[in-house]
Amino acid sequence: MLITLLAAALRLYRLGHLSFWYDEAATVVLSRDISALPQSLTTSAPLPFVIAHYWDLLGLSEFWVRLWAAAFGIALVPVVWALGKRLLGNRPGLFAAALVAVNPLCIYYSQEARAYSMLPFFVLTSGYCWLVALQRQKWWPHGFCASSALALAFYSHYYAVLWIASLPLSVLLMARSRRGLGSGIWIDIKTVVASLVLVAPWLPIFFDKAATTVSAADFWIPKPTFKTLRVSLKNMSVGFQAPLNVGVIAAVLVALAVAFGLGCMLIRGRSAEMRFLAANAFIPILLAFAISRLAQNSIYLDRCLIPSAVFMLIIAGYGVSVLRKWAALAVLLLLFFLTASSLYNHYSNVIPDISHCPGVRERKDFRQAAEFVMQNVIEGDLVGHTCRSSLAPFMVYLHEGQRQAVLASSWQHRAKVMQKYPYKGLWSSKLSEMTLPVPVYDLPQGHTRLILVASEWDIGKGDFYSNEKVVIKRFLDSNYPLVMSKEFYGAPLYFYDLTKSLAQGGPIREGGF
Repeated sequence: MLITLLAAALRLYRLGHLSFWYDEAATVVLSRDISALPQSLTTSAPLPFVIAHYWDLLGLSEFWVRLWAAAFGIALVPVVWALGKRLLGNRPGLFAAALVAVNPLCIYYSQEARAYSMLPFFVLTSGYCWLVALQRQKWWPHGFCASSALALAFYSHYYAVLWIASLPLSVLLMARSRRGLGSGIWIDIKTVVASLVLVAPWLPIFFDKAATTVSAADFWIPKPTFKTLRVSLKNMSVGFQAPLNVGVIAAVLVALAVAFGLGCMLIRGRSAEMRFLAANAFIPILLAFAISRLAQNSIYLDRCLIPSAVFMLIIAGYGVSVLRKWAALAVLLLLFFLTASSLYNHYSNVIPDISHCPGVRERKDFRQAAEFVMQNVIEGDLVGHTCRSSLAPFMVYLHEGQRQAVLASSWQHRAKVMQKYPYKGLWSSKLSEMTLPVPVYDLPQGHTRLILVASEWDIGKGDFYSNEKVVIKRFLDSNYPLVMSKEFYGAPLYFYDLTKSLAQGGPIREGGF
């Protein structure tokens, strides 16, 4: 109970402090029309959007929108304890639960309104129910519960297919005799078949999205290397936001605890439990790594491998639990001390090395910028964004009738975006349609002012979107008078009067800037 309360405190603290970022806001916007999800979703599974659809009816504050994700993150802790206790005993279960409760990676994604806290909850719940069914040699009802949890994991996030592969294999690896192997095979077959029946309605959509993703041009996830695996261990140990030296120490300490835990299980006659935990900790990581290396596009992201991190922490918890009381307490305190700097940076919105966490963005002041726009907007204003990173948050913060668009320096940029995301029916959704860039020299007619949100994915990175921001603003500065401006971190605002032209003969067209 105390460990769960600690987990709740860490996940609810400053839950609504930061503005929505693109992915969270996209969840809110796309969930408004759940009938369109088969077309509007790209690499995302539908369940988080269905939950958000009904949850957001009660409010759209940052705290409330993120609360359901935090609830899954909190609920994971007692599930870890229950699984650890059934496999290894009460003391290892408590140590494992404590490690998960303070783990910065788990906390980070419990404070984001996405599927990343749902996935480990359902995967670990499925693993627990699967074990109960195996130990009782009876599939009903726990085997069905395992199937249901695994299906819900798939509907939460497509990475669940990695544990659909590893869980049945890990159950077979637990067999101590031919009779136990035969029983495990039947329980595996029933559980996997029931899971497939439950997810069957969505499988055609999944295969279509998966085929498009692996063949899409210029996909954004970088190819993993062996260095990526080292960074993953650091991220799973102490999160994205620890200083480099702290991250190295924490990764080494957790790696030693995991190795010690595996060794102790082997020595103490718990080889079956060792194989179960090791299979679910390492096989999904190796599968994601191999697929990403062999396929045209990569799928390897640490945030999608949190269940593996949790299984590793259960192993580490056992390694710590076999120590003498004072030694175990010292190791726990050291780990808690190392996580403190990462948690401090998390609550302060600091990411020391953004290259160590693909897909993670430093949070911008979108809420404050949108509030300023609402205070100063007049009829006939068009809100234009230099990058789609600010579009979805502004769609949440501004009223739905406000006209908005993503701007570009050329029509070629629009074609490049459509080529990068060639999903069937994608551009029919409101968010996606507005995401397609409009050349700044060909603005929609009927607007008297342009409110430019000069955003980019990563501030100061000097990438394509940073250059686009510079080119678009230079064009506007050359052609229209600036009426007002206001600085916000990551979202500076510039108000231009479109009724007056600074350029002789009207605005310069394509190729003139």
